[in-house]
Amino acid sequence: MGFTDRITGYSGSGFVRTGSSLRGYCTTAEGYPCELTYCREGPLKALTVYGNSVQNGTPSADSPAEITGVGDRTANLLEINDVTHTTAAYIVNNDVPCKPNTDYRITFKISAETETQIVLAVKNSAGDAVTKQTIVRGKEGTTDIDFNSGDTEILKIAMYHDIYNNVITPVRIYDFGIMSKDTAYEPYGYKLPLIMSGENNEQQSFNIYLDERLNKTGSISDTIELDIKNKNAVLTKRIGHLLFNGDEAWVADATSTDGEYRYQIFSFNNYITTDNNSNAAMCTHLTAGATWTTSYRFGLSGSLNRLYIRTDGSPIGVFKTWLKEQYTASTPVEIYYQYETPIVTDISDKINWDAIPELWKGTVTITLGTQIPPLNITAEYYAAKK
Repeated sequence: MGFTDRITGYSGSGFVRTGSSLRGYCTTAEGYPCELTYCREGPLKALTVYGNSVQNGTPSADSPAEITGVGDRTANLLEINDVTHTTAAYIVNNDVPCKPNTDYRITFKISAETETQIVLAVKNSAGDAVTKQTIVRGKEGTTDIDFNSGDTEILKIAMYHDIYNNVITPVRIYDFGIMSKDTAYEPYGYKLPLIMSGENNEQQSFNIYLDERLNKTGSISDTIELDIKNKNAVLTKRIGHLLFNGDEAWVADATSTDGEYRYQIFSFNNYITTDNNSNAAMCTHLTAGATWTTSYRFGLSGSLNRLYIRTDGSPIGVFKTWLKEQYTASTPVEIYYQYETPIVTDISDKINWDAIPELWKGTVTITLGTQIPPLNITAEYYAAKK
């Protein structure tokens, strides 16, 4: 006979009563890997994953050190969640990186008030068509298109649809994705595969998909918190990210006594200053420090809402050229910094709650199958009495 657990609120027959009380208690485990002991069979109550950032070396202007956070890129090259196409020609995306000589599949859905004709053109960087297909659908339709990328590494994607009596029928496009042909659909962004392993070699996993990685600078990190019982999920971003291509509104500051230049960028806020805490930010090419006295340093001003970067004291044109060269070489200058006010987002609708495994009896270990491990995991669960 089933019953409802008055502690957890879950219904079922897997909980044990002794007289009028339930055996077990709510407890928390933390660490990485995160080990849950004396587990009672059933669902987790809550789970929190803490971000991390790893830099592969000491940064320098000529030899950048990449910074990688928690989360691995999904197989999806491009995604359009929900747009309404109201023009005769619609550029989906002009620069989609891909692997040469690879079979890809484009999947998307359309919705229109009347039957319409859509032509999807996928071209390489030279403008030569890789594939071109006409799709005729009524109000609803799902389309898969297969093609080989040939020798191209960049795809250009455009859609066209017909005009009837000088009227364009609006078409809603959603769930658009490009993946290798044999790969199951994944959302565009980053994947966090959480793996649960039992003491008797049981193992299950489920994926969390995010738009960006979970990062960390100093002792501060991003977090994702899952309230599994109530199906609520919150992403708290405490780490911001800047990426430069040389086109930003940089302004030269020539106030140093030796006449050399230091650089600043305006309209920058919501950060923790590096004035007294050099660990509050990290950069791919520079180290934090006094930017007006030491070459190849950066700093976040505590009073002027400005990011300062000093390279070798060259004029601003040389500095911006250097930024552009780094960007073109696929090693852009990037800075990760701490937000003064964290950004909190409800991502409950991004979680597949039904896919979260339940605990086995005994000891269960939770890990993350990402290239960069998290700083920490905490899990709230129900344990049997020892």
